[in-house]
Amino acid sequence: MSKLALSTVLLVTLATHQGTNALAQIGPRCGDWLPLIGPDGLGLDGNVRAMTTFDAGDGPMLYVGGDFLTAGGQRSPYLARWDGERWHAVPGLVGPASELDAYVNALRVWDDGAGPALYVGGAFTMAAGLQANHIARFDGVEWSAMAGPDDIGANDRVNDLHAHDDGSGEALYASGAFTEMGGVPANRVARWNGAAWSAVGDGGDINTTVNGLETSQGHLHAALTYQSSGARRVPGVARWDGDTWSRLSGPDETYWTEQIWPLTAWNDGSGERLYAGGYFTMSRSGDVFASGFAWWDGGRWDGVGISPPIATQVADILPFDDGDGEELYISGRYRSETGRLLAVGRIVDGRGQDLQNAPDPFGRVLGVFDAGDGPALHVGGDFPRLFRLPGDPQPGYIARWRPRPSCAADLNDDCALDLFDFLEFQTLFDAGDPRADFDGDGSLTIFDFLAFQNAFDAGCA
Repeated sequence: MSKLALSTVLLVTLATHQGTNALAQIGPRCGDWLPLIGPDGLGLDGNVRAMTTFDAGDGPMLYVGGDFLTAGGQRSPYLARWDGERWHAVPGLVGPASELDAYVNALRVWDDGAGPALYVGGAFTMAAGLQANHIARFDGVEWSAMAGPDDIGANDRVNDLHAHDDGSGEALYASGAFTEMGGVPANRVARWNGAAWSAVGDGGDINTTVNGLETSQGHLHAALTYQSSGARRVPGVARWDGDTWSRLSGPDETYWTEQIWPLTAWNDGSGERLYAGGYFTMSRSGDVFASGFAWWDGGRWDGVGISPPIATQVADILPFDDGDGEELYISGRYRSETGRLLAVGRIVDGRGQDLQNAPDPFGRVLGVFDAGDGPALHVGGDFPRLFRLPGDPQPGYIARWRPRPSCAADLNDDCALDLFDFLEFQTLFDAGDPRADFDGDGSLTIFDFLAFQNAFDAGCA
């Protein structure tokens, strides 16, 4: 059948679907997911909890921590590094006597004045043969324990590491389930100045596990596991003003807080806000306005304009520009507008947007790494079935996002060229919409349909 004849048939078909408009909801961001699998076809064999970029003297690599035991087929318990093509063990952690002995929760690169070093926190007690107790330092050559006046490390797990300046100079702050750090009483948050540990307040208002830390409006903020106060659960974010901790709570707000996990400060152009993710709901005057994702505007919490709430459990929040403008990306159990639960999504103009073919939940952590072809978004988590190809002995648990430019013929923004794009073209054409002017001559004629069909036949790169 000739193209003109096919066009006539399709026009007749389209005429029976007047009013169809697939643009009623925000379409997915088109692209591909690339598993971080080396030449041997192997990736990680367990969950990912943390990632960061660090140069140990042999070039920037993506350092990844979690629950895994092998990376790229070689033994590398709980911490490994990716150079863009293959996995490597971390220097100093090779061999049974040197390996970490439990999972990693946090990775942070910080310069204490002696040069950038990688700081590692988690549930481990041993690192490179040293008694480390949940936190250790790697300068690219040697590992060291972080000792206080009376002891080494923490007496319980470390969940996050964050650099903050309280006015007396930048220091590294650790949070977690500990009550002592370096032998110093420190209720869940402690400060390392490069030489010694100190408590952050008396901890009386944070007598519960602290998950994430973030700086916003010059103040340190802590994300908390819920704490009961009588019959009411108290809010799950606390702010340190240099002297005391106080809870963030707006008027008439009720919190059903299980856990707040990540905190991220971001300015979308209208001023900096503190974004919180986790497993919680928030309501005002009896109406739920946030589920797993909210922001603090300085006086009250809000649900980021999403109605109804679609983020059910958010484990990480990261601003990133994948070539389409900087937006907030979220990982966890993200409920898309189609009702599907995904491991990752992004927020555009206050609405959730799917990433094409995003893995199923759970996405634990987001990171950015440049393997030589530009910064790219990476997501790690609990999605073992994704990226497993026929014959692969194991899945990858971590992947890179590679967006694709928008395609002119994909008029309904679903990242696929099919009959529905013809339906959308017909709707636009009938409405006199300039988006139907595919031949660019300023008028809508049969030649625009032919031009659209040519674009459709050419496909999307």
